[in-house]
Amino acid sequence: MVLRAKPRSLAAPASTTHALFASLELSQPYTAGFLAAIATGPDALHPSEWLPALLDAGPRHARSDVTRGATAITRMLEDVRVELEAGPDAVCPGPDDVLSVTEFARGYLRGARMHRTWLLGGAGESLRLFATLAGEVPGAVDRKHRARIRPAVAALFELWREERSAPPPFVSRSQRRNSLSACGSGKKTKKCCDPS
Repeated sequence: MVLRAKPRSLAAPASTTHALFASLELSQPYTAGFLAAIATGPDALHPSEWLPALLDAGPRHARSDVTRGATAITRMLEDVRVELEAGPDAVCPGPDDVLSVTEFARGYLRGARMHRTWLLGGAGESLRLFATLAGEVPGAVDRKHRARIRPAVAALFELWREERSAPPPFVSRSQRRNSLSACGSGKKTKKCCDPS
């Protein structure tokens, strides 16, 4: 992840963070892109909506890894939001790191597709750059294209700011506990990952 020194989720030693990503088989640029899309998108999404999609990106994992990962990634989302307020440079990879830009764009597209407003046609051209960088849309990609990723993230962050400020829909505790567990076991949360 490209995040700078201060975020509290990365306050743990770097080796711990890298070990967590390795155990969940998530790339840091992909995760940063995914979280940036969740943070910049038009809808205020509850973690129960987007977290399973991110954690299911890899093969099945040990429950302890998923629990630690869910906690750390939810904190990272808050860090991404704080960093985006200051500007996208701390979240987005630089244009010279081709692999990181591609992974970031793939993650951003996956996160953007979690937003109902974007799925119902509100995305249009705003996601075309990310699709091109991720290789989903044919076209030549050069440094000039990769350099546009930071301004695009900043523009989308500002574009949907008002819509995101609305509180997410209320989900009662019993609804959350009765939904399927984020770990992918097929059990209800109350029978699997819910500590209470």
